[in-house]
Parts: sequence; C-alpha cells; structure tokens
Amino acid sequence: MIKLDYEHAHYLAQRAVGSGFNGVLFADMRTRKDVERAVASVRPDTPEYGGTYGAAARRNARPNYGGGPEYVASVAGTVVGIMIEKRESFDDLDSLLSVPGVDFVQWGPTDFRMSSGRDTADIDLARSELFDACARNGVPARIELSDLREFSDLCARGLRHFSLGIDIEMLFNGWKQLGTEARSILQTSAEVAS
Repeated sequence: MIKLDYEHAHYLAQRAVGSGFNGVLFADMRTRKDVERAVASVRPDTPEYGGTYGAAARRNARPNYGGGPEYVASVAGTVVGIMIEKRESFDDLDSLLSVPGVDFVQWGPTDFRMSSGRDTADIDLARSELFDACARNGVPARIELSDLREFSDLCARGLRHFSLGIDIEMLFNGWKQLGTEARSILQTSAEVAS
C-alpha cells in the first residue's frame, strides 16, 4: 500500500497501481467529492465500474497490453483507504463514509488537531465519534498504534485493522533507548575505573 498526499494523488495512485501496489491510502480528503474522485482514480474506466483508470502499458498489464478482463479485475481490486484528518471531512463524516468503494478509514489525529484547533481531550472524543460513524456505515477503521496500552480496548470495540507506528518514530525511540542505556553503562564503567 502507498499513502499519497492530496496534490497529484490521482496521477500518482494510477502510477502506483500500475507498478504493483494493491492499495492506496489517500490523505487530506476533505469532501465527498474528494473521496469520490480518489476512488474513481483507481477503478477501471468501464461502464461497470465508472472509474477513470484506463488501459495502460504498465506492470499490471503485462504480459498483454492493459484493458482485458484480468487487467480490469486487477485494477478493480485495488484497496482504497481514506484519511479522516481534516475538520471539513469530520463535519461531513457519514457522507464521506457512504461513498461506494471506500475499503477502510485511517484516523489522522495530528492533522485533525491542527486543522480543527481542538485540544487533546477533544481529539479523543472525535476519534470515538469517527469509530461510531465507521460502525454505522460498515467501513472498517484502521488505527495507528505506537504502543499497546490501548490495544485491548480497541479490539473490544471491534477494531481489527492496525498499523504499528511510524518507522521514523520507531527508529528514533529505539536509538534513544540504546543511547541512554549505552551512556549509563559508560558512566558506570567510568565510575568503577576511578
């Protein structure tokens, strides 16, 4: 899966699917029209699917040129996720979640906090409201976990889709822990030596 920011997302989504990605997570979705356009960009341009993804000589079209039944099925099977992270998207949540072809929703608390101007307590309440809206609309929610403190509660709530943190943060925290432990060992060794 590839995550794409708003600018050029539709062009890049088609290139990503053509190069072998089976899923696209669209960031910065604000309106129902944004979501409809995102879904259409990775659906075949056929009467049945009504998308905008045409025949193309890309990796997913080989060994034959794109446009045949296997190609159409491949494009149609692309998983579509949308980020709910902007105030506008939250204000029209049920409409966005009812767009056919949305396979899951990813909550973006940091962007939402910035976009809405809300504080941490409001962010937690908004996340809960998002999960309720997802349940009402039959769209799975996916949550980013940086630790397992709330994992049991989220599973009990019915959530089954998770991403396990952000690679840069995981590396930073791991290196910070290793550095702190190494510094402690060096200090202890220096004290013993003197």
